[in-house]
Amino acid sequence: VVAPAAAPAPATASVATPPPKSALDRAARRGNVRVGGQPSAADIALLRPRGITTVINLRTPEEMNDRAIVDFDEAALLAGAGIDYVQIPIGGNAHPFRPEALEAYARALESAPGEVLLHCASGNRASTLHAAWEVKYRGKDPDTAMRELQPYGNWPLPIERLTGIELKVARRAGQ
Repeated sequence: VVAPAAAPAPATASVATPPPKSALDRAARRGNVRVGGQPSAADIALLRPRGITTVINLRTPEEMNDRAIVDFDEAALLAGAGIDYVQIPIGGNAHPFRPEALEAYARALESAPGEVLLHCASGNRASTLHAAWEVKYRGKDPDTAMRELQPYGNWPLPIERLTGIELKVARRAGQ
């Protein structure tokens, strides 16, 4: 008994998969600052050629020292690439958002000689800190600064998402 010949497989076009975007490509540009998530070790090699001279990392020492979370020494790789490194830990009860962190960020930006990458794990903490800097040091309206956080999941606020009611973030009179 001869089995019937199998029907030819339909022709498929070969589609090349684009390479994954680097953390720098995913970062939001805010003037000379790019705000985003954790760069990979491979991303660090891309920073200097793209004009990044300073990296400001908001991840905590606990996050950075846990090789299951970050499997390379970011500070060492950046030093080897000739990029300044500043760590301003924000996260959890041990490192909450606080005025000192905003002041340290403002000083780091002031002393940065060129483009800056500000990052945390996902971009949430970094975007919040940068928005606070824009409000305090650039006079940006708080509502505008917060709405620019939408790509990082910080806006709309959870209460807006739950209620469907749009809120407005504003300064108190006299502040």
